[in-house]
Amino acid sequence: MTASVKCPSCGARNDVSAGRLFCNQCSGKLDLSRVRFTEPAKSGFRYMVKRVLRVTVLVVLLAILVLLVLPAEPRGLAGTEEDGRACFDKLSELFDAIERGAPLQRVFHETEVNGYFEVLLDEAVTDPLDQGRGLNVRAINLSFTDQTFIVHIRASWHMLQLTYEVEGRPVLQERGFEAEVVRVMLGHLPIPGPMQQRFAERLLPLFEQMERERYVLDHLSRIDLAPRQVRLTTGR
Repeated sequence: MTASVKCPSCGARNDVSAGRLFCNQCSGKLDLSRVRFTEPAKSGFRYMVKRVLRVTVLVVLLAILVLLVLPAEPRGLAGTEEDGRACFDKLSELFDAIERGAPLQRVFHETEVNGYFEVLLDEAVTDPLDQGRGLNVRAINLSFTDQTFIVHIRASWHMLQLTYEVEGRPVLQERGFEAEVVRVMLGHLPIPGPMQQRFAERLLPLFEQMERERYVLDHLSRIDLAPRQVRLTTGR
């Protein structure tokens, strides 16, 4: 707040915030009963810098929001119900071979795996108490490269459509199948390194009911990735 008064003698305006009593132009006595208080003008380099920073932060936040809610497209090839049945048959053969202790090798194509997930989601029973809270998974898609696999999840949360993508490397250990997380995406936004493993672990409950599939993975002796397919081997 600035206090100023116009000199009655020469008309010059004087800043009296510091207690000035006489005009800085003609030295005439000022009439302090006519002091006018005004807000300081919002100008100058410092104000411009602050304004640019505020606008920049706003633009960055809006860009992050768009990256979060804009769904990413899945990478894997879509499958049919027939592909899903082929995947189920191969999993059953591996399961039986593990039970017998017999060696067996089967190749799974992306279309078969994704057709299988589509059938599982269609047959999944949703608890009415869970509706309206948490994530409602709409689709799961897998894709394979020669080094990694990518799990793409499309889900809804209230009115929002969200996508999650986890890229990992398969690791077979004594305690079973593990995944080394390489990259995690939320929409089009990459999750920072220290948070990747924790974020990926939050998605694991989606697969907790797949006990038979997990049993097969935990008893494999070899996993070989290739573009658009994966080869699973059981037995020594």
